[in-house]
Amino acid sequence: MAILEKLQRLLDLRGINYQVHPHPEAFTAKALARAEHVGPDQVTKVVVTCSGDQMQMVLVPASRRIDMRALRHALGAREVHLAGEGDLNDIFSQCETGALPPFGGFWGIPVWMDETLARNREMIFAGGNHHETVHMDYGDFEQLVHPRHAHFSQPYDL
Repeated sequence: MAILEKLQRLLDLRGINYQVHPHPEAFTAKALARAEHVGPDQVTKVVVTCSGDQMQMVLVPASRRIDMRALRHALGAREVHLAGEGDLNDIFSQCETGALPPFGGFWGIPVWMDETLARNREMIFAGGNHHETVHMDYGDFEQLVHPRHAHFSQPYDL
């Protein structure tokens, strides 16, 4: 089963309102923002990192990049690096590469959210593919995922 169907079943079961928007293919979070006609600060970019033998799903707005030093500090880790593409393809085989929905619980992976995303009233993210986006209320996302919050991003233009 595709991950979007699994996500929809979960949201329906919990009685959570959401919308799935089809759009032209978008391979980056910034392109997704353009396809959805919203600012890049409103779209959630999902990055998978590793610290030791632990993976984390790290969420930042498409308008920002991860500050690895700040993330390392937030995690209390000695080192943090991006997960390798081979690992991602094996673990997230139900998703197209680069289109992970921010529900780490599906894979037993903790979710860390940059504090800047908490400013949004709505979560907008890839639905596991490059041509559908999920929109849902931020509060509902918070209740379902229980992400850990920290500040670990910087604007791209720094």
